[in-house]
Amino acid sequence: MGVLQYQPAYLEVYRQLAVEFDLSVRMAAQADFDKAGMPHWRATFAADGILFTDDFVHDMGYSKPEAVKAFWMRRLAELKPGVTEIFIHAGRPTEELKSITGSWAVRSAKFETFTHDPEMRALLDRQGVKRIGYRVIRDLQRTLRRKSVKP
Repeated sequence: MGVLQYQPAYLEVYRQLAVEFDLSVRMAAQADFDKAGMPHWRATFAADGILFTDDFVHDMGYSKPEAVKAFWMRRLAELKPGVTEIFIHAGRPTEELKSITGSWAVRSAKFETFTHDPEMRALLDRQGVKRIGYRVIRDLQRTLRRKSVKP
């Protein structure tokens, strides 16, 4: 994630491709760009008519599986109106996952929290969260761009 989100040379190519192929993009949160000393990137993409989420929440702040659910329950209870991408590394607790990463227990806790936990589901419902994919954002972008082009 950080490689593509915080390298100016990559971001410029990413922007050019988004414009050329009329694609919405994954974009780091403004606060993260500010911390990285690159506050202009979201505005640069927006000026080209490229859509992206209003916020981007990634899973930092814990390293033990026991902390996963509490972190996300707290964080998602604070969501602001708009479109937010929730970025997690989740995985089923398989032997394969256990053999390829030392973070398998945390990833498995994320998988369970986001796919099977009734309290998480209830929180998202109470918050009025509507689950969408990037296709919805891309289609909106293309509709807006068609409307802005004068025949």
